Amino acid sequence: MIDKLNSLAFILAALLLMAPFGFVPFSNTLPALALLLYAIGFIQRDGGAVLLGHLANIGTIVYFGVLIGGGGVAARELLQRLGG
Repeated sequence: MIDKLNSLAFILAALLLMAPFGFVPFSNTLPALALLLYAIGFIQRDGGAVLLGHLANIGTIVYFGVLIGGGGVAARELLQRLGG
């Protein structure tokens, strides 16, 4: 069960790495770090590295959430200024 969860988290990190935020700093670094830590953890059977991979994955999701939320706020403000 845990192996499947770790494999799904690995796939999630790969999908986050493909997110189209190439112009934003650190948008590819965090998911790549998660993938690196997962790979090291899987090869070496090191739970600490896998745990750090999960933390990097969570950090990536939080970072992307802040980026998307901030973009939504900026778009709303722009539309309010243009509208009146």
